[in-house]
Amino acid sequence: MKKIIKRISIVIAVIVAILALWLFSPSRSKAIDGVMFGILFGNVYSNVGNAILTVDGEKESLPVYKAHNRPFILLGPYQFDQDTYDFFFVSRDQVAGGAVDKGGDAWTRIGKKLFMADDLSGEQIMFRAPIWDWMRDENSTLEFNAESESYIYSFDCYINEKHRRISLAVPQKFFTQDMLEAYNYPRELFKK
Repeated sequence: MKKIIKRISIVIAVIVAILALWLFSPSRSKAIDGVMFGILFGNVYSNVGNAILTVDGEKESLPVYKAHNRPFILLGPYQFDQDTYDFFFVSRDQVAGGAVDKGGDAWTRIGKKLFMADDLSGEQIMFRAPIWDWMRDENSTLEFNAESESYIYSFDCYINEKHRRISLAVPQKFFTQDMLEAYNYPRELFKK
């Protein structure tokens, strides 16, 4: 028991020291702030496979990240604008996003892990206001492809300030029961 307490104390001391150095560093940059904030306060997601993104007919493979008891799997990062990389937040019937210029850079990847400070779950401070669901648009479609065992989400989106038609092919196996039971802030937001 003493060894466990000692190890926990060491981990806490290291975290406090890193946090103190980060907070009081005179040479902090926005990039380092996002990395540190994501690691210290973020949710941890694991890379579980890939999905296919199609933009105006051009296909690209995107990593899929999943965490237990979270309403979304995260696809990306994807370059939405010249200097802006972020994720598609996908549930069984949603493709949510948030304003990346309002704080969407508080994430980092280390190996196969993704640390995401604001994952739209609503359990932490929300940085990505406003939030939207592309699947609520009248031009959006959702279908199941039995051959590939994937859900196909099709919707319109602005990428690099141009209107684009997006299609995401996400394997069904990534959608688990715990996602349905997790609190889904965007779903509650759009009920109003």
